[in-house]
Amino acid sequence: MGNQQSAIEIILGSAETARKSDLLLDGALCVKTSHGLDPLNRMLIEGAQQTPAERIVSILTPDALPAAAMARLRPESKGLYFHIDLYHTRRAEEAAQRNAAPKLDCVCAPNLPMNAEPDLALLWAGPGPEQGLLLEMLRQAHARMKKGGKLLTAINNPRDQWLRRQIERTFGNVSVLQSSRKGTLYSAKKKDDPSTAAPMTDANQFMVKLTRAKAMELVAEFNTCYGVFCNGALDAGSRALLNALDGAEQDAAVLDLGCGWGALGIFYALKHGAKRLTLIDSNARAMNMAGRNSALLLNGAPVSLRHEDRCESILNGEAETGAYDVVLSNPPYSTEFAVMELFVNAAHRALRPGGQAWFVTKSNPKLHERLQKTFRQIQTQEKNGYVISRAVK
Repeated sequence: MGNQQSAIEIILGSAETARKSDLLLDGALCVKTSHGLDPLNRMLIEGAQQTPAERIVSILTPDALPAAAMARLRPESKGLYFHIDLYHTRRAEEAAQRNAAPKLDCVCAPNLPMNAEPDLALLWAGPGPEQGLLLEMLRQAHARMKKGGKLLTAINNPRDQWLRRQIERTFGNVSVLQSSRKGTLYSAKKKDDPSTAAPMTDANQFMVKLTRAKAMELVAEFNTCYGVFCNGALDAGSRALLNALDGAEQDAAVLDLGCGWGALGIFYALKHGAKRLTLIDSNARAMNMAGRNSALLLNGAPVSLRHEDRCESILNGEAETGAYDVVLSNPPYSTEFAVMELFVNAAHRALRPGGQAWFVTKSNPKLHERLQKTFRQIQTQEKNGYVISRAVK
């Protein structure tokens, strides 16, 4: 398998956009992407191919490339792709189907499944996951792993010391398999004696924050956790939007798009009341926290929790069309504009005539243009560096 003609081919994205080809493993694998192979993916694939394993688990990789590559290179092995965000999990499912990797299971959950039992775990430590989430995933991988199993962790910091210390503390050993200016690949082996590992923290309980909203004369305690946006306090954008809602409709049917741990929808219900509250997010940990917080703070009020990445319950059926009085959203700023466009379309479909959609962002002309095109009746105001948009259907 020393040339591209005989190489196993993996395509990320569509065949039309995957114009860049990279050969790995002495030509045994050809990876086609739109922008070229990520160095951390290369490290994980090369390290995994050198490691015998029957059960391979890929953790937090932003795409399914390492898991899909192993599924193709080792058809006798079982593969699991795990992520806390449904957006990435859906992409992994599509990649597995596109690349004929039927043995690759894709799971989206708050925590690594207890029955994962890998003898090889591939942990992504590149841009994206915060340190606290990485530490939890590291400890969960160790706890789920078979005795004698191996962990490979790729980080894009060639001068890293923190992650190396955490791996050694958890596994009792660590070695460097690859190192360059583009990153480092660590390896660790699970010893037979589990007492050598650092204790694992319950990811869903260990971090409780007091969120104070004095301007609204409300004080509420929320459950938050690593892996969820602004898990330390109410973020400035959400605070700006909530403070702009004076005179909001009382006891409304409320939809919170991209709810996170539930700040907007729950605070609205606490201050103005809500005859119905629906919370939607693609992050499994966010939905877990939103469920806990609504149960603790809203005293049995009717709350619907929906783990979705494409607002399918709103956009794909008639039952929710025109069913809401108010839509609230603090959409992600760093993702593709497609997410904001999705939220705008979902808000318009969900609202009754005369209903209001409230969005908060940093200055974003594309969002304003989309709101004007979809709603036409738009009012904006600036608060503390954020733009609050009120759109009426």
